[in-house]
Amino acid sequence: MRQAFTDLLRRPAFGPAGDEATRKGAVMQIKERLGRTGKFLREVRAEMRKVSWPDRKELVSSTVVVVTVVVVASAFIGLIDFVFSQGLKLFIR
Repeated sequence: MRQAFTDLLRRPAFGPAGDEATRKGAVMQIKERLGRTGKFLREVRAEMRKVSWPDRKELVSSTVVVVTVVVVASAFIGLIDFVFSQGLKLFIR
């Protein structure tokens, strides 16, 4: 990790190679990005505390509803597919 960071500092972002101002600019960009990332993560954590999480009973009932709807929809689509494929087989022969 330290080697990658050092390589990043040695590589010029703009300007001639070895330009001290370029190197300092790159360091400032890295610090700024790290600062913004830290701020973002702090804000995410604050928002996650505001979330109203479901209790176990509500979670289980919602899961059962979702699974049931998926099974019924899959069966319906499978049935329609079967009917159309059989109809096409009769039509093609």
